[in-house]
Amino acid sequence: MILAILILAGFLGIYYVALDVPVHTTRVETQIGDASLFRGSSGNFLLTASIQNIGTETVSLSAQLQNQGFLVPNGTFSQPVINSGKTSTYFSDVPQVGQFDGSTGAVRVPNSQSLNSSMFSIEFGVQYHSYNPDHQMIVGKGAAGGNGWYFFSYRSANVFNDFVVYVNNTRYDQELGDIFAIDKWYDVALTLDGTTISAYVNGMPVQSWKRPITFVGNNYDLTIGNCVCGGYYLNGSLAFVRQYDRAMSAHDVERNFRNPSTPVGPGLVMWLSFDTETNGIFQDRSAMGNTGIAIGGLQLTPPVSPGGIYVVTIVARTSFGVQYSISKKVSAAG
Repeated sequence: MILAILILAGFLGIYYVALDVPVHTTRVETQIGDASLFRGSSGNFLLTASIQNIGTETVSLSAQLQNQGFLVPNGTFSQPVINSGKTSTYFSDVPQVGQFDGSTGAVRVPNSQSLNSSMFSIEFGVQYHSYNPDHQMIVGKGAAGGNGWYFFSYRSANVFNDFVVYVNNTRYDQELGDIFAIDKWYDVALTLDGTTISAYVNGMPVQSWKRPITFVGNNYDLTIGNCVCGGYYLNGSLAFVRQYDRAMSAHDVERNFRNPSTPVGPGLVMWLSFDTETNGIFQDRSAMGNTGIAIGGLQLTPPVSPGGIYVVTIVARTSFGVQYSISKKVSAAG
């Protein structure tokens, strides 16, 4: 209720008249009707859902599976923008991901000039399947000493999700801590801009460190799922790995999280998606030629298992920035 005060001035004093004015209410809300997750004829799983706008405002729609848009990067709505009272239908193929076996599986990207920028960002969609082996590396370029960087955990040494950068044999640790649960997907981005190293999880900033350093570069290949030194094999899955030759802004990171199929273009020098491969080669979707070569126990598999329970989330946004999300559990059939 808004109370409007009308002040009347007179010779004998000041009089106040209170007027009741009705409030204009704005409500952003959607609901999910039927939702299903089932295996299609191609072998991939398919996700469908019906959505109704039961709020008062026109909204644009996006979708997530297991809280991640990159698991349904190419989903479409029959009506991506719906007015109050209207409905839309969602459909998406659920692409495969790369499953690393924790003992031999890895991807090697041959060294190139574009992977040695003094300032850079690395971004990936990851899921740990187990904390065994004790030490696991997700991605890196180089090993301990010299000039290099990598993101790893060494649990028995109390090192958890540590982004390590070496500059002329000096080590800089940026540890996120033990924040990633088993069998849960995360979108992780790490940026180095010459003054600060920043870490983001699911599009949001989580930590930053003052680091007046730049990457000197090296002649090592970029490795995914293990260390160039050998070992440190990842027991988990990766949906994608991207690298930029600049430090992404917080806005860039958030935009990539919301729009996984159309990431920010400027500075993108590598984009490997683990949904398809040809003769053991993952094509670089950045068009920079940084292709990935599959090694050992790496297989492509759906991120969904028959009989499993999964969460589909619909996010509705208004033109003035208000956001509403609703989730529903679905059982995977097939």
